[in-house]
Amino acid sequence: MTLAAAFRSSDGGILLCADREWNDAGISKKDIDKLFEIRQLPGCNFFVAGSGPDAPIFRAVDDMRRALFEAAYRGRNVLDEHRSVLEAVLVAIHEQFYSLLNDFPMSLLIVAMPMRSE
Repeated sequence: MTLAAAFRSSDGGILLCADREWNDAGISKKDIDKLFEIRQLPGCNFFVAGSGPDAPIFRAVDDMRRALFEAAYRGRNVLDEHRSVLEAVLVAIHEQFYSLLNDFPMSLLIVAMPMRSE
């Protein structure tokens, strides 16, 4: 079972964490990173922790990265519009992996971090 959690600090920051064990249905185990970064977008960064089946999680993060950069390239404000961009990706992921996610749900913690303008 994957564990992922987010905690808000007293200064307004967020601590995002997840375990590092990947388990192949009890056959083998290996150490993987379950925290993902989507950086260098205009005005913001995103951080994702996932729990559930690995294929839909990795695909979701890749598709979210692509969709956010495409939205930025088209001139959209990804910080203001990230919800609709990410929802479209997640709907497609759930359609693509319906049978797997019906039996083994996927959960994602997504943190949007605005960049300070100096």
